Amino acid sequence: MITRSSIGAFAACLVACALTAGAQTAPRIDVAASDRHVFGAIRLNGRTEKDRPFALLIRFDVGGQTPAAQVVAPLQAAPEAIVADGDEVITITADWVAPSPGFPNPPLGSTRVSAWKVLARGERWALGAPPPRLIGSLPAREVRGAAVWKGRLLVALGSDLVTGDRGARPIDLVVRHGRDWLPIEAPSVAPIAEVVALAATPGSIAVLTASRGTKDLWIGDIEVERRPGPPTPARIAGEPTPPAGFNAVWRHIALPDRNVFAVAGAGGTLILASHDGEGVTLWTRAAGQTSPGWRRLASITDAPTGVRVVGSHTQDRAALVWTLPLRSAADSPRLRAAVVSLATGRVLADEEIGVDGPVASSDYRFIAIVLLYMAGITLLLTLRPRDGAALNLPNGYSLAEPGRRLVAGTIDLVFGLAIAALILRRPPMEVLTLGALDLLTEPEGQTLLLAWLGVCVAGGTITEWLTGRTPGKALCSCNVVRVDTPADRAARPSLRAAFLRNLVKWCLPPAGLVAVWAPAGRHRGEEYSRTCVVVADDPDDESAGPD
Repeated sequence: MITRSSIGAFAACLVACALTAGAQTAPRIDVAASDRHVFGAIRLNGRTEKDRPFALLIRFDVGGQTPAAQVVAPLQAAPEAIVADGDEVITITADWVAPSPGFPNPPLGSTRVSAWKVLARGERWALGAPPPRLIGSLPAREVRGAAVWKGRLLVALGSDLVTGDRGARPIDLVVRHGRDWLPIEAPSVAPIAEVVALAATPGSIAVLTASRGTKDLWIGDIEVERRPGPPTPARIAGEPTPPAGFNAVWRHIALPDRNVFAVAGAGGTLILASHDGEGVTLWTRAAGQTSPGWRRLASITDAPTGVRVVGSHTQDRAALVWTLPLRSAADSPRLRAAVVSLATGRVLADEEIGVDGPVASSDYRFIAIVLLYMAGITLLLTLRPRDGAALNLPNGYSLAEPGRRLVAGTIDLVFGLAIAALILRRPPMEVLTLGALDLLTEPEGQTLLLAWLGVCVAGGTITEWLTGRTPGKALCSCNVVRVDTPADRAARPSLRAAFLRNLVKWCLPPAGLVAVWAPAGRHRGEEYSRTCVVVADDPDDESAGPD
């Protein structure tokens, strides 16, 4: 479906080559996974230093035989981190001020946390129509990691972005609850330690820290500490009392390799990634206390240190995603992905993947339908038929009333829809729940619309050619006759005339509806085909004279 976000994303893809000119390095990418989706954000620089970096939000499909990616929408500001929660992608973006020549870079303000709804639009994914939901703001601290733990957003904060002091603050872990950011007791590590990666499992969180060249992995079991006393009004549904804080019991876990650089969660399984100079090795273990230890899962050769690792427990797979160096200054971002089975350790895919644009083939069909429709209306308005011959109605007949014709057309429309649904084997409820916009923009709706119009045109042409009436006209007691024949007989239209009038009637309905109320009571298709719709006169009305 064509939306404002898809149009913006398509334009962003077209200009991405120009925006990345001059920097022939691999762009930075962040990835996040929920139980339904795997998202990524590719960070792209502007033309100059004054232009704010932006990002392309991408959705990955790692469930098939080959991984695939599709641009969902452009993000005007490149996020510091992204998190996936169900059908939402949460972006953590620092406020940005353009630098001025000759002056130091201005300090950053607060960091905005927003949630974007991602919806399926036929063959493509796009952001929901409402604006992003603002979750809250964070202080001007470096964001070292983020994850969703039991439906709550967990963020690891690093150094102060205003002062740039990297050694003055310990690790800070905060969790969003209601309108507040509540702290979580961090593991007891050196004050100068920093968070390298953060992951969450259903029962705990994992923090990978680095201090003086040494890395440590901590697994914390989190408990909610509630205030004593009577319950207070809840600020979040399902929370009887706002918690006073979160307590954590941390366990230090020995690492299988000292070159570990990433950690991810997939259900109750922890995934580590280490680099050995030739590629990346994946390790797994259960997050619980009774885990037997680390298991070497698989090795991906030629994978760089900056690879991003995500886990999908619903598909029982781990995915490694990274960007490739640009071939030239005008090249668009390139992606490579490797997918590994968590059960067997088999590498299911390891290849460069193409990124599909936000505009699908159904969108091009929608544009073609609109253009053809407008061209047909224009031709009908500009090419007037030469109707020089007299309008001869058969004896005993008069023009059908507009109301009668509308009822007959509606009956034919319902018959055509039912036959089209039977041909396409569509369930009745699926057909009845399709909206008018779905018929034009969705692939299934476009197929149904074309079949519907085809049945109406073909059925109307054949029935009017053979009998002079369609099922709807038969129920409404009206006929289609030629107006260029003697008045002593009612002649059915020819095959060519029946096809022409039905083509205009069904494919360009406004031209038919507006002309029904015209003084002559004929639409443009009937003028071209030299036909009209008539009803038999009532003999009682003809015999009755004035009193």
